[in-house]
Amino acid sequence: MKRFLVCVIGFVFLFTLTALAMDQAGAATAKTDPVKEKIAKKQKTGTVINLTDTKIKIEFKKKGKVETMEFALLKPVKVEVGEKVTVYYTDKDGQKEAIKVKVKKGSAKKPKKAKTVS
Repeated sequence: MKRFLVCVIGFVFLFTLTALAMDQAGAATAKTDPVKEKIAKKQKTGTVINLTDTKIKIEFKKKGKVETMEFALLKPVKVEVGEKVTVYYTDKDGQKEAIKVKVKKGSAKKPKKAKTVS
């Protein structure tokens, strides 16, 4: 009988400690700030085909096919139509928002020099 009583007291003690630990863990997570939602950042490289103050449209090749994407600009960018750019963007509320637009080096099309025949 003593052995049974010791086991019951042990289980009650163990259960009480577990309940207290879970309550403290729950209180600790409730006190912290809500977790910020992580937004996946993506990028796409292509040639600018249309540019306004609020939108940029680029053209790129995917598996041999030419495709286009349009992005909402959060701030004005200094690019020109025809330049090759990399657009860093996020999908927010079903719309692609450009966070950063970076011009690729050597993307400006330079006029070819005419060959002279002598």
